[in-house]
Amino acid sequence: MLVSVALDKSQDNPQLIFESMNSTGKDLSQADLIRNYILMGQPTSEQDKLYSTYWRPMEQGFGQQGYADYFDLFIRDFLTIHNKGKICKINEVYEAFKIYHKSGVTNEQLLVDVFTFSKYYISMYFCKDTDKDLNRLWEELKELDVNVSFPFLMRVYYDYDINKISKADFITIIKLTTSYIVRRVICEIPTNSLNKTFATFYGKIKQDNYITSVLAEYAVKDSYRAFPTNDEFKEKLIVKSIYNLRIKNYILEALENQNHKEPINITRDGYTIEHIMPQNPELKKEWQDMLGVNWKEVQKNYLHTLGNLTLTGYNSELSDSPFNIKQDIKGGFKDSHLRLNDALGSLSKWDETEIVNRVKILANQAVTIWEYPKVSKVDIEEYTKKDKVDIIYSSTDHYQSMLPEIAAIYEKLDRKILSLDVAIKKEYKKDYVAYKVDTNFTDIEHYKQHLKLWVNMPFDSVDDPKELCKDVTNIGHTGNGGAEIKIVTTTDLDAVMEIIKQSLRLQIE
Repeated sequence: MLVSVALDKSQDNPQLIFESMNSTGKDLSQADLIRNYILMGQPTSEQDKLYSTYWRPMEQGFGQQGYADYFDLFIRDFLTIHNKGKICKINEVYEAFKIYHKSGVTNEQLLVDVFTFSKYYISMYFCKDTDKDLNRLWEELKELDVNVSFPFLMRVYYDYDINKISKADFITIIKLTTSYIVRRVICEIPTNSLNKTFATFYGKIKQDNYITSVLAEYAVKDSYRAFPTNDEFKEKLIVKSIYNLRIKNYILEALENQNHKEPINITRDGYTIEHIMPQNPELKKEWQDMLGVNWKEVQKNYLHTLGNLTLTGYNSELSDSPFNIKQDIKGGFKDSHLRLNDALGSLSKWDETEIVNRVKILANQAVTIWEYPKVSKVDIEEYTKKDKVDIIYSSTDHYQSMLPEIAAIYEKLDRKILSLDVAIKKEYKKDYVAYKVDTNFTDIEHYKQHLKLWVNMPFDSVDDPKELCKDVTNIGHTGNGGAEIKIVTTTDLDAVMEIIKQSLRLQIE
């Protein structure tokens, strides 16, 4: 059914009508709304030019399904780049886009910018880069499935595109980002903060010392943002259950392919992961004798670790055969052309000692694949050196004097807050003491007979069973956030700390 709606140009707003018309019951995509927001209202000739020059090539670059599934995600990343790391919700992309457009950029300038960054996104996510070296790196990143790094890497791609940084430096940054992700997975550091980490990363780059500042920023990250060191990475690799990781194929493939001009692809070439010491809980007597009297403990501790895993095209033939059979049969370890199997063919036994020896060798190899930032202490000190500013406030001396019992409460709160995470910084502001990671998550103002505390989160989001918080969303106040707590001697500080933790968690996640 085709419906024609005639509008009066002097009275009707076609974009508003387009936003509200929805007979299918399926929400209009943010991409559809943005496209028509940019094009609608332009003269027909201008619409045709903008669509054919910019929008249609983007649709073709993403592909029909890719455009439907990922264009909204791309626009969110685009807005994150241009809004100083602020991340909007996916269903609020259109509204955020309209706000950004009101900054004064023309429709065509905006569309040129979107088109430019879409090329980077398409190259990265869909691995369509015309540069083979870069494309291999995008394929690795896609296997890791950490698209939260895109706002950072797209902005760096732009700098590479305009020749601000060299290809070698660009590759170093991509590889370092991959290493950061892999090491954190192995070391079991929660990933829920990565979107914020990458969203704000570019703002920390010193443009006059670009690559060094990126290396230094990775190296100085701490707490939940830490870049695991070589020792931490190797220590975890020895005991980590690699087989249960989603990226197990990626890890083994990278170890096999390092410095190889004829790399294998596990899926394409029909390889599978082989447990050298079999998974069968009822191991054959030959295995029990080889592993020793504590064979069950050895199997439990090392079965899925990197030291006991390899690749083969003969998984069914090897099965849970004794070690010497796995070595000698056709396609066995002695017959294999895979590097991961080189040493296995010459061993006389396979037990706990050999598993640990092998994983240590592979761990030493791993730290050269997923490298730690190569940056000197001097460069780190220079990067972290603050620009000289006059420090006006360095203590609580300029605040109102507190009664001894209120001062004791403040000191107790101060210790509790700072002990929540090593990344927390305390700053003395004109009116209050600020506690922050990226930005303030709680502020405390001093009064003689009480304290005022604000948490930097919406009042409606606070879980406050004891109703300690006051809604100050639309009330002027010196701190940050929509929830205020007045603290006196009878206030439940444990309940206050639970609310503060919510604000910290919101910022970190």
